[in-house]
Amino acid sequence: MYAFVSIDEGPARKAWSQLNSSLDLYHSYLLDENKSKEFQHLLAIESIPRYVIIRNDGKLLEKDAPGPDQPGKLMALIAELKRKPRL
Repeated sequence: MYAFVSIDEGPARKAWSQLNSSLDLYHSYLLDENKSKEFQHLLAIESIPRYVIIRNDGKLLEKDAPGPDQPGKLMALIAELKRKPRL
């Protein structure tokens, strides 16, 4: 599964919301300011966009994954993660 999470603030927040509606994206979330800060702190996010891979049980597998503009690198990383034993 994939999820789009936005931490945009100010004018960018409204623009993101409008774009999200026009693209009819599924699994798309716009975090409020408090949750946004908590999310950034939890994942040590210092810049956006950021792509992360989180296992179904909530374990963070990769906090700086390649984006969708690098499908080869992304699929190679996913294949590598699948080969690793689950901890």
